[in-house]
Parts: sequence; structure tokens; C-alpha cells
Amino acid sequence: MTEIRNLRVVVADDEEINLYVLMKNMNDNGYNAKGFGGGMPVWEYLQENPYQADIVILDKMMNDLNGVEIIKLMKSHPVLKNVPIMLQSGCVDSREALEAGADCYLVKPFTSKAILAAVEELASVKSLLQ
Repeated sequence: MTEIRNLRVVVADDEEINLYVLMKNMNDNGYNAKGFGGGMPVWEYLQENPYQADIVILDKMMNDLNGVEIIKLMKSHPVLKNVPIMLQSGCVDSREALEAGADCYLVKPFTSKAILAAVEELASVKSLLQ
């Protein structure tokens, strides 16, 4: 089984404080997190480094490329289509995200405990698929 900690978690949120909190939660709990302040930078990174993401956490509403658009792009990529994706948003309606292919949806605000539990669940699913 894959070690749940040490997984590479790619995080994108265009709100600086949200990105900081997510990154701190991941890094403080043994994940190797890489953060991006927008949708386009994270998509460019994922395309150039498709094997460097074990889990992706996206904000739904980003100015340049939103989370749902990134999910659709990932699902059409031969490697990234298998990477577990969590979408987080202030919107309660998760239908669009789940239909696009998100594996998990968290409504803001959420606790550190909730985000870590969701990431651990995604990591467990990923390890079962390998």
C-alpha cells in the first residue's frame, strides 16, 4: 500500500489566504504540497509534470481558469485522468463539479480536520487503484 503521507498534493486557489491555509495543512501533516495562485498556472504545471500529482485540490471559482474547467481538461489527459481531484467552493451545489469528474467536493468554510479527512480518503482510494 502506498504511504498516505509523502504524497504529492497540488493545490490551486486564487485567494491567497485560502491557499496559505491549505498548503499549511498539507505540509504540517506530512504531505508534499505544491501551491498555485490560479487555474492557468496549475494547469500548466500539471501538463508539464503529469506524474508529479498524486492528488489535486482546486478552488471552483478562479479568475483565469476555474476548477471545473481544469477537471474537464484533466479528465481528457491520458495520465491526469486518473488523479483524484477535490473541488472546494463556497457554493453548496456540487452537481457541476461531480458531473465534471471531481472525486470529492468540500463547501467552504471547512475545518482542517475535514480537509485532512477528505485528502486521506482520496489517498486511500488512489492506493487501492495502484
